[in-house]
Amino acid sequence: MSREQEKQSMVNHTRKQERKLRKERRRAVRFPTVGIGLLFCPVEGKCLDHVGRNLMEAAGVDMSLSGIAFDVNRPLRSGQKLMVIVESPAGGPGEKLVTEVRWCKALPDGNYRVGTAIQTAQSVAELGEKLNIQPEPISEGPEFPSEVELFCPSCHEKATFYFLGVQPGTWPKGMLPLYDCSCCNSTLTITSILSYNRQLKPDDNVGNS
Repeated sequence: MSREQEKQSMVNHTRKQERKLRKERRRAVRFPTVGIGLLFCPVEGKCLDHVGRNLMEAAGVDMSLSGIAFDVNRPLRSGQKLMVIVESPAGGPGEKLVTEVRWCKALPDGNYRVGTAIQTAQSVAELGEKLNIQPEPISEGPEFPSEVELFCPSCHEKATFYFLGVQPGTWPKGMLPLYDCSCCNSTLTITSILSYNRQLKPDDNVGNS
């Protein structure tokens, strides 16, 4: 390989790494979901049967496409698998997530904050009607991102979502960000946007994008 070819190869490798990092940063954008109701329980092995028998409440802190953080009253070990049920404050479909604990840290008031990586996601249409979770958020989440590029659940196009405001909720001190779609002008909660995008397969060709 000539020196010029080696140089071009290095440039191509650098560009590839930059694209990968940009993709990872987009997936890691965190949105505050303070106080949104969650239920969780441990998952033993690969079996999901009967895991919902011992559901425990948690208070949401933030979430992204690939992870979710919440506050609990007991420590959880790193590597532990959890089934997490996310309610929909807007009354739409909820989500059933299989996650893995990545970290757990003690909070000053004796509770614990847990960060998890989402492994699988499943929409649960009836969830919003069956749950009535009233968690008490422990502290504030991250700042609201002003915009984010994702697929829209309403028009199914790849769009830029612009932060509009915060939806008031029945949960104490809760905050759930609302975003406007640049394509169809729909106003949606960030939980519904993220849930829709988690259901998409990597090769899905949504809309005309």
